[in-house]
Amino acid sequence: MKRLLRTATIKPAVNQIECHVQWPQKGLVKLCQDNGIHVTAFGPLGCTSIPALTGRVGPGPLEDKTVNYLPALLT
Repeated sequence: MKRLLRTATIKPAVNQIECHVQWPQKGLVKLCQDNGIHVTAFGPLGCTSIPALTGRVGPGPLEDKTVNYLPALLT
């Protein structure tokens, strides 16, 4: 994103990123906010894990105990 902002003649209006409870990407979100770029979360509740691509070990966001506990509080 930094390289894009340095070289682009037109600044992006939106950046769609994977962003959820286990991967909040705070640095990227802040960079976008500081530059007036709207962030849209792809997979805000997580998605099916592909460990070979993500390097993730263990359960994904949809298997997280806290994520699964929260809906019970709303019913």
